[in-house]
Amino acid sequence: MEPLFPLDLLQPETHLPDHIITPLSEFYVQSYALPPSVKVEDWQLKITGTVTQPLTLTFREILAAPQQDFYLTMECIGNPAGGNLIGNAQWTGTPLLPFLERVGVKPEATEFILHGADSYETTLPVAEVMRKEVQLVHRMNGEALTQAHGYPLRILIPGHFGQKQPKWLVGIEAISDRKRGFWERLGWSNTAEIPTHALV
Repeated sequence: MEPLFPLDLLQPETHLPDHIITPLSEFYVQSYALPPSVKVEDWQLKITGTVTQPLTLTFREILAAPQQDFYLTMECIGNPAGGNLIGNAQWTGTPLLPFLERVGVKPEATEFILHGADSYETTLPVAEVMRKEVQLVHRMNGEALTQAHGYPLRILIPGHFGQKQPKWLVGIEAISDRKRGFWERLGWSNTAEIPTHALV
């Protein structure tokens, strides 16, 4: 598998930290509830709602899809500039878009609700979730996701804080109206787009 964002794109003179991949033991963990215990043999991902043909996927079907390795930084929306609620990992997964194309998202769909097995949910516009960069991932730094990091599957949506990238993903539901997720109802950003940080 070829990385989507290979490290050799960095210029030789670029200053790099001692390790550009955050070890799992140091990678931050943030959840709104206790991690659920998910048995992979019972796990399913259901794509439902305002679609032509709902789809239920098993973990085996996720693994059978074309796989990609890529590097992506994950950051908590509550991370201050210079804070440690941020980490960079090598992820392994498969693009979500082909599955969404299979279900036939209807034109009137405006948002997707992303559901976690811990009952967490958040929403994003259809166009954001249907970007080709959005991935369903099951490995992190060469190892299967741990329970704390979303085993067996989480979604990664580049450009957004972790709040918009649920762990323990079990449902993707297309809707034709507007809805706010758990953190958004408490006043956090509904877009959760990552801005540029700077320390002066």
